[in-house]
Parts: sequence; C-alpha cells; structure tokens
Amino acid sequence: MVAGGLKMRGELRKKQILDCAKTIFSRKGFYDTQVDDIVEMARIGKGTIYQYFRNKEDIFLTLLESFAAEWEKFSQINLREITDGPPFDSYHINYLYARISKTLQFFQEDPERSNIILRMGPGVNIEFDRYFKHFESRIISAILGDIRLAQRLGNISKRINRELLADGILGAVYRMAHTLFVVEREKYAAGNYDEHLRQIVLVFAHGIFYQDL
Repeated sequence: MVAGGLKMRGELRKKQILDCAKTIFSRKGFYDTQVDDIVEMARIGKGTIYQYFRNKEDIFLTLLESFAAEWEKFSQINLREITDGPPFDSYHINYLYARISKTLQFFQEDPERSNIILRMGPGVNIEFDRYFKHFESRIISAILGDIRLAQRLGNISKRINRELLADGILGAVYRMAHTLFVVEREKYAAGNYDEHLRQIVLVFAHGIFYQDL
C-alpha cells in the first residue's frame, strides 16, 4: 500500500510538472523557457524536477509523447459517426471528414497544446524537427492505415504514393489548424469552421477517390 501510494504521488507530481511546462512552453517558446520557470510555476524544489526528467529537452519530448497519445485517443472513429447523418453520401468520404474534423477539434480543445505544436512544429525551425518527428510519425502511421484500408476496399488507386498522400493530408490539416486556432483564433473560437472543413475534404476527395462527387 505504501509503495502504491508513493507511486501515485510520483505520477501526480510528474503530471504537475508537465502541466506547468506546457503552459510555459506555450507562452515563451522552447528557447526562452528555462527549467527555473517551470520550477517556479510548479512551486517545487529544483532538485525535484530532475527526479523525473533529465533536462528541458526531456520534458519537451515527454510532452510531445503525451500529445501523440492524446491525439490517438481523441481521433478514434466509430461506425455511427460515418453512417448516422454525416455530411456526405459516401462512407469513405465521411471517414476522411471525421478524421480531419477530430484532428481540428484536438487542436481547438487545448490552446496551449496548439501553440506548442503549430507555432513550433516542423518547418518553423529546423532544430525542432527532430523533436516533432516522433509525434508526427504516430499521426502519419494512422493516416497511412486509413489509406491502405481504402486501397484494399478499392476506393483509392493502388498507384497513389501512400507516404506522399499522408504527408499532404497532414500538411493541409496543420495549415488549416494554424489559421483557425492561432492566426484567427478569436474568430473561430466557437468552432464555426464547418465550411472550411467541407472544402478541404472535397479537395482531397476529388483527388484521391474514384467516384464523382
């Protein structure tokens, strides 16, 4: 019981540190954030933080790991979402719609998480690419799984380069999320971006699916 209680307190302390780090990274960026900033917000001794993390980079990578896990959980799609009153007539297009919609909701739900991913993500600074590579690889893996399934079902040509298509979808979603939730955050704070979502789905659907829309 004592060991279990200590483990739980340790997990809570680690979560507290990560929550504070997320806030600081979101406000100040990676370079301007110091371990001392996190220590001050968490109201802990500096030695405590090194019981859980090696350095600032380790904290940042742990945050990205948690973001990837949160996205995987957040973006799960059930059958009802693509059959019960969706915006399009085709199941595979509705699946694409649901996947992109949930990813946008993931960014909208947590502004601090969005700031970190969208403001400091790949292409913004080459030194950050290695930090985001693993986070992106998990999302790309899910998109590739979707594409492989669509190819097996005959909805997408097997001649299409899966990796290139997955990168294109993720890049488009990144760009749209950055516009909606960073550049024009206040305008779309209520989530009123349905028409933007429909348009991006139609662009990809016209390009990758066999049927006419």
